[in-house]
Amino acid sequence: MAVWVYGAHRWSEAQLAIELSRLPGGARRLYLSVEDGPRLLFDDPREAERVGRILDLAHERLDLAVEAMLLQDPSWAFDPEASAARAGRVAAFHAARRAGGRPGFAGLHFDIEPHTEEAWVCGSAEERRGIVRALQMTFARIAQRVGRLEDGSELRLTAALPWWLGPLSAEVPEAAPPVWLATLHEVVLMVYGDPGGPLAGGSAEAVLARMDDGRLWTRLPPGRGVRVGLAIYEHRDPPALDRAVREVSAALADRPGFRGVAVFAHGQPFNAPLVTALEGRVVAPDGRPVAGARVRADRQEVLSNRCGLFGLRGLPAPSAAITVEADGFATLRTSVAGLVPGQLRQLGVIVLDRSALPGR
Repeated sequence: MAVWVYGAHRWSEAQLAIELSRLPGGARRLYLSVEDGPRLLFDDPREAERVGRILDLAHERLDLAVEAMLLQDPSWAFDPEASAARAGRVAAFHAARRAGGRPGFAGLHFDIEPHTEEAWVCGSAEERRGIVRALQMTFARIAQRVGRLEDGSELRLTAALPWWLGPLSAEVPEAAPPVWLATLHEVVLMVYGDPGGPLAGGSAEAVLARMDDGRLWTRLPPGRGVRVGLAIYEHRDPPALDRAVREVSAALADRPGFRGVAVFAHGQPFNAPLVTALEGRVVAPDGRPVAGARVRADRQEVLSNRCGLFGLRGLPAPSAAITVEADGFATLRTSVAGLVPGQLRQLGVIVLDRSALPGR
């Protein structure tokens, strides 16, 4: 099992051993964040020393492999040279540790996720293909830079990617796992939603339903594979998570290329309260999207994006009143029913009427 770990550089010396001892049973690998927002931890000697201390404890006391997690801003997907340079700085820290006889990193783990950005949400199939290619180019450039180091050691390259690569590959063939694995040693498919829902995992049955897609498992390169990511907050308690890990691992054990399970994320609470989620799209009478429309409900207000899409979370169940306003259009008021915590309610298309022009 692998575990995502964030904010460890803030742990005190006393906390280090305690927090590492609290990792889920069966943990053998950490994805350890080495960034604090846009800042790389190695920019601060004290924080670099703390990362080194974590590596010492993880290796010597717990026999844990540690991958440095970096590039957690989606913009890195479109700057291969800067991304490679950033990865190179992490590799240099690793090489210096090994030269001094200390444990280094087992690899680099990337958590870029450009699919969360408006360019992806509003993009056409061809635009999404371009985003996928840009991200793969970034990974390829990093592999050229740090894949094989001067001392002969190799840093594994892994990346967190969405669970829906299989369905996406029908529209964007480059999204299939074998294409990613031409550069990466492992892809970690995130089978979970945001805290509060909509739920993607939460049980072995839900996870396996999403993993039962032949497009995820065919033509994987030898020695490379797929790991399945589960979220702590989608499970009721530690026994429920343990059961899901065991059942998913057992069900996928015979799949060629299955590399185990990853847990997101250390220190997060179990059983996050489920909230309602609503999505819709605002358009003009001619069907064109209305960007910047103000959508209000239950003291919340959001703006529609460039393709007219908007989302609201945490509305009262089972129904809510919605108001939509945009310059040049008549105000629209409607109500929506069927709001269920933990589920996504698709409102569909909202068509605004043009306001009457002055003097007409």
